[in-house]
Amino acid sequence: DTAFVYACYSYNRFTVASACTLDFLAPAFSDDLVAEAVERSLSGRTGVYDVTVSTAAGKTVALLRGKSRHIQGEVIASLAMA
Repeated sequence: DTAFVYACYSYNRFTVASACTLDFLAPAFSDDLVAEAVERSLSGRTGVYDVTVSTAAGKTVALLRGKSRHIQGEVIASLAMA
């Protein structure tokens, strides 16, 4: 969920999760996990993000799809966005 949050906050706008599904595909016995979040859609205030969680060896162990909603406010006040 941390990768999902970072992806949502990349526009410096407060964002809340509106829905989330998480599929555990395999057990992960390592602390060495990698999560990659990809923005699939952003339309108005609504976004859709896919997160893949893998072991350091590259085995996918979980998939998350999160839906977000931008709300008023900035994560970092007065940060100029290009």
